[in-house]
Amino acid sequence: MTNQKLQITKSSISQLLFSPLTRYREYHARKIFFSLTRLEVAKSIIRKNKCDNLLLILGIDSRYNRGSINAVSFLIFNAFEHNHDEIAKSKLESDIFEDVFLCIGLNEIIIYCNFASYSLLLPYISHWPNLRIHFVSEKDMKQFEKHEEIKVNIFECTMSSAKRISIPYADAHGNKVKEFNKLMIEDWPLIQSYAFDIEHQSSREFFTLSREVVDVENEFHQLTKRIDPVFIESVLVRTMLTFTSSFEVTLRSVDSTYQSNRLHELAQKQTEALVSMYNYSVRENGDLKERIHSPFIVYGINTCKDYLKFTSLFTFSSSEDDVSHMIIHGSEQYVGISCERTYFLQKSLRLDTQGCLRMNTLVQVYLHLLNSVKMLVNQVKTTLMEFDEIVSVNKEELKMKLNFVKYDEIEIDFQCVYGRPDEAIHLIAFIFRVYDIQDENNVTIGSVGVKDTLLISNLKLNNVLINRSLINVTENIPYICFWTPVVNDCTLFNEHIKEGERCLFNEEMEMITAPVGNVCLSFINCICLENHVILYGKRAGLTVLKPVKIKYFRSSDTSHPDFIELQLDSSDFIQPVNANISPCIYPAIIKQANETGIQNSIWLVIKQRSKAKRLLIECVFPVWRSKGLLEFSSDQPNQYVNKASFVIAQDSAQDSNTLSSYDDKILSVKANSSSKNESVDEMHNLLVSQIGMHQPSLRNWIRIFRDELLHVEASLCLSIQIPTVNKLSELGFKCGINPQSYMTTEKDKGIEWNRVISEVAIRTHSVAYKSEESLFTSEQELSDIYYKTLNIDNTPIIGDNDDDDIGQSGCIKLAASLENIKQPFTITVICGPPGSRKELVVKSILNFVKDGIEWIKMKPNNTDEIFTSIFKALLKYCHLQFSLNNNNIEIKPRCRGILLCPGITGSKEVLAAIAEVHQKLELNDNIMPIKVGCVATCIDLRMAVMDSGRMTFPGVLELIAEGWTNYLLLTGPTKSNQVNVTRLGVPLSEVEELLHSVNPRLGHLSTPDGKAENSHVLEALMDENEFSNPVLQRARLLSYPSLCTLTPCCPRLRDVTLRFSQPLHRTLFNNAVKGIFGNLKPWPFHGNIYTLNGQVAFVEDPSKVYKIDYVTLSGINRLYQITKQSELNKNAKPYWLTCTIADASNTTQQSNDEINNLFADWIRETVPKRENPRELIKHSDLTEEDLNKIHEKYHLHPLPKGWYYTGTYYVNMNGEKSFQHPCINSFIDEYIEGENNKIEARNARLRSHPVPDLFS
Repeated sequence: MTNQKLQITKSSISQLLFSPLTRYREYHARKIFFSLTRLEVAKSIIRKNKCDNLLLILGIDSRYNRGSINAVSFLIFNAFEHNHDEIAKSKLESDIFEDVFLCIGLNEIIIYCNFASYSLLLPYISHWPNLRIHFVSEKDMKQFEKHEEIKVNIFECTMSSAKRISIPYADAHGNKVKEFNKLMIEDWPLIQSYAFDIEHQSSREFFTLSREVVDVENEFHQLTKRIDPVFIESVLVRTMLTFTSSFEVTLRSVDSTYQSNRLHELAQKQTEALVSMYNYSVRENGDLKERIHSPFIVYGINTCKDYLKFTSLFTFSSSEDDVSHMIIHGSEQYVGISCERTYFLQKSLRLDTQGCLRMNTLVQVYLHLLNSVKMLVNQVKTTLMEFDEIVSVNKEELKMKLNFVKYDEIEIDFQCVYGRPDEAIHLIAFIFRVYDIQDENNVTIGSVGVKDTLLISNLKLNNVLINRSLINVTENIPYICFWTPVVNDCTLFNEHIKEGERCLFNEEMEMITAPVGNVCLSFINCICLENHVILYGKRAGLTVLKPVKIKYFRSSDTSHPDFIELQLDSSDFIQPVNANISPCIYPAIIKQANETGIQNSIWLVIKQRSKAKRLLIECVFPVWRSKGLLEFSSDQPNQYVNKASFVIAQDSAQDSNTLSSYDDKILSVKANSSSKNESVDEMHNLLVSQIGMHQPSLRNWIRIFRDELLHVEASLCLSIQIPTVNKLSELGFKCGINPQSYMTTEKDKGIEWNRVISEVAIRTHSVAYKSEESLFTSEQELSDIYYKTLNIDNTPIIGDNDDDDIGQSGCIKLAASLENIKQPFTITVICGPPGSRKELVVKSILNFVKDGIEWIKMKPNNTDEIFTSIFKALLKYCHLQFSLNNNNIEIKPRCRGILLCPGITGSKEVLAAIAEVHQKLELNDNIMPIKVGCVATCIDLRMAVMDSGRMTFPGVLELIAEGWTNYLLLTGPTKSNQVNVTRLGVPLSEVEELLHSVNPRLGHLSTPDGKAENSHVLEALMDENEFSNPVLQRARLLSYPSLCTLTPCCPRLRDVTLRFSQPLHRTLFNNAVKGIFGNLKPWPFHGNIYTLNGQVAFVEDPSKVYKIDYVTLSGINRLYQITKQSELNKNAKPYWLTCTIADASNTTQQSNDEINNLFADWIRETVPKRENPRELIKHSDLTEEDLNKIHEKYHLHPLPKGWYYTGTYYVNMNGEKSFQHPCINSFIDEYIEGENNKIEARNARLRSHPVPDLFS
């Protein structure tokens, strides 16, 4: 890669951040929770195949394995495909997708990427739990050999312990192999590199020789077909828009042919659009779904049971005399959307008596059928009944309502058309039909039917249903149409209108309909007379209404329309079918209760800045007001009208942008040679839908069904098994859900946790109670009126024995006390990784917040002690509350708790401990003894990453995950004293960008050097309701299934404490501390020391005791003398050191011993070396240097007889020659004996004066 290419890539990479995820965030909630679900589904493949991890290698390193690309694309919401155009525009080089591999394990994810691909992937992966990022900088990429060496070393280290690996295998063209063999991946360059040891420049075994490789391409291919938010956005909604447009084309064909006498012959021509959609979906899907019926239109008596059930065996009747209705059925096979409607038509101006009776009978039956659909949809939403039971109930109800007519059979059935019924999200098609309806002469006049496709989302906890929601995918297709010669037919109603009644208004308007409980809009022509209103249209027939009152609702928002409510006389609807009312008007009649009973109303829409509104105000309203009909209402419209107002506002904004930008979009699509032709067709389909059927665009559809899609997201997240939870209340406590945010709770009544969890799943706006009493304002002085700190860990609360406090008797006493406590115990949680200065933040809060607060401090030493600390604090809280209530104090101080989390623990562990307290006390669900007010995570940016890339400390990203913390406290130095990079060379701005990408909503507060002195910071930390924000509660609920079973990732950070009894050597100690940073090892960081603190003394002056506080990566090194030495004489080992050390070993027990020994050896370096006894030497222990010394010492020693020394070598009379003295062996024995005598004397001296070990 050249430097020029790198510069182009770096300057253009920011354009890629506007991805499907970013677009989805604009008009829906963020996808991070659903992203966790996709990740968990990928992990389920690993579990299913009993593999250690899932390996995904991109680019040339896997010879462009398409299976890996598809798998990564699935995990990051198809970012590669969706950003194709942006990549082309930015002229990015193809190697942005190189140098990337992911190793997804059950407990951690390791990703290797370069700086270019990092920018593309970061928004999608930063919230993944236990994420370990190996980042290659631009500088390292310029050095190709070094870059490749780093990549190979990381790959080898990552895969060293894996024995069974899963890989989605497909060739570069996406073709699957019939039979997979693990040797197929041996030609991948990165796999080949494993066979050569770069460090020792030697060969080793092949990668697959000691590993099993499993092909999981089929499993991943099935995952891409699951219904989830990405599938809904990219496939389902687009298919629905195209299908709706095809249905509209069919209706327009009927518009021009309904008066023909050859309707049966025209049926095939009329269904061309639907058939084309059906056939196209066959080609797209690649396989024929027999359960999806092909499209058809049937008229009159041909709508019989024999045809509707057995299409291929039925012969059409050629009679045209009985055509008064028709059934249109449309379907597509790729997703499974299908829709069926019964429509009515009247060819002549007047019907004879028999024709009128038949028409009325069919309309009545169909209206009852629609009402049954409405009941079924409502039962699916509001009950937990099984579908079979719902169908049975509705079927019996419909039979009772249709007792006035004869028929052959009622069919109410459903089938799952996409997905499985046991899945959280699936598509179901419901069909309602009444077959072979007969008139009063027992003559069969046909059948009626309606069919809808519903997107069902099931909110479950461990397969137990909590709540259901649905989206009617086909609700925008009209439920009733009535074709009649309207223009000529208007004269028929002159006899019902008073002579001389003037026409005041004749314009096209929109009418609100609610056919099956949903809100739809339809165009209709409106004629306003002095006392009557006439509604007519080509598909709506003609209706004459005489309203008893007309209300005008004026919107305060100019982006929303106004409304007219036509209140009708109930006597007009005594008969099931009124001759003056078109069948299309009945779904528009909205019933609502008022002071006089049930009121029937029709609602018309008046758009802002329209001609219709001007004419109504100028010409109609004055006349209606003079006659006492019109009333200007200040009340709020009903829920249907409010929903219609929202839909119209979205559509109006869409229309104003669509027409103005449509030509530009077409030109841009044509100009981009890489774009597909379908993009233009898609725009045409959307435009037709918008104009013809009030069909919203993709963006507006997501906005309109916002709550339902939030329910879909929640259903997917909770579809994961949660082994740590058995019931809803336990889930609520562990997710920190406050029921008071959603319902009023009383002590005498239990909490409806089903309702609460369902509300949390879709609630994204805050309704939590906020106390008007503020702790203090920025203008108030931080005074010291009342201040008291109680250290729970050092001060016993009740009794002297801690075990008694948390035993059975203590639990019974505490549970009884909580019954009389009105306010819960509110705590502030402060957490952070090592070196974050969280202790200073707590100290700062306690020092500055003293006004009327009685503090209860909790400082557990490890995770297991969190429960004990909270339990004791709750005991003390009850004790203080009773003391304050019994004392006559005018201004009673408030009790507040503050919890300093140990190690890398946060609110998740705290909430788990609170749930354990609730369970141990056996409290009722409606008693909330403890409330988390606020959670703050402290981070020093210099201590956020462990290397020169983006490898964060384990647990840092999880601490700031959305929902689990309220604020990020930046505890580094002030900006004036802060350098721009870490000690490892990472720019602090990029570290902050990484943290921000994990949780963009997280508020950042500055607490320089851990000092929370600003009043706005303190007020934020003392908030009592911030953690109960419904947005955060929902975030915790949705992310908990993916986080509940996590364990610390590699390397694990361990806090090791060692005590010793001897003073240290000051110079050696300082040198050892300074050398910690220089001795830091790269990945996997085993044995690296990152913090050091303790209490030591030095041999130079043992009477002085010092405190040490050292942070490796931030450079903090504080050594100061302490004066309190009372405990030194009490403890046999008064000195101690605690370090945070990285542990990358696999076994727990061996690693504990090894880590302890590593730290002990480091401490031993700070004292003079202890002399250990030496072993006696042997002949084999002598070195070449020792032998040379012996030779030098004895080479002139007298020779035996017959030997001579020439000055270079020794010779004898027999001609033998040697470079060593003939008696060298005796000399060596003499040397060994002398040395051993010295060693024995030294050992005897050491035994007589033993020096104790530092830790003995």
